[in-house]
Amino acid sequence: TVAFISDDDGITWPRYSVIFDGRDTLLTHWEKSVIQLGDGRLLAVAWVYDTRSSLTLSSVYAISANNGESFSQPMEIGFLAQTCKIIQIQDGRILSIYRRHDQPGLWATVVDLNGDCWTNLSSLPIWRGAESGMSGEQGGAKELLDLKFGYPNSAQAPNGDILVLFWCEEEKATNIRWTRLRIKN
Repeated sequence: TVAFISDDDGITWPRYSVIFDGRDTLLTHWEKSVIQLGDGRLLAVAWVYDTRSSLTLSSVYAISANNGESFSQPMEIGFLAQTCKIIQIQDGRILSIYRRHDQPGLWATVVDLNGDCWTNLSSLPIWRGAESGMSGEQGGAKELLDLKFGYPNSAQAPNGDILVLFWCEEEKATNIRWTRLRIKN
């Protein structure tokens, strides 16, 4: 997984850096999410998938302290997240929204990032839909075609509420759903 780097506000992208490198391990890092933290560092998360066994592994994060020129070695986030998307909320904590591999539905986890140390504070389901669909029984490509929900995105409103959007299939119809969250201290 790479990050393209622009020195002219996105007009050109002449350089790149490696965020997650699965070449030696033969692991795939899918659906990465990268944000800039309030202190200027970059935080990236990724879904780790073993294409040989068709299994989802623990998701990972990495941090860049030099504008994306390089990233730390991957560190596990402590849950099995597919299509994990992150934002930094107003109080500085991280909110992760993801399709959880080991339990049905779309989940939210509030995270404290102290330096480079990721600590999960609380997790809860925000949509109790289908299973993740990536069991490893049919191979990755087939299972991806059969997914029933995912790819969440979120934003925090000025009043602190968080709007979460995601797609899902319900009763053979594909829908865009939204929910509003309020994170308490």
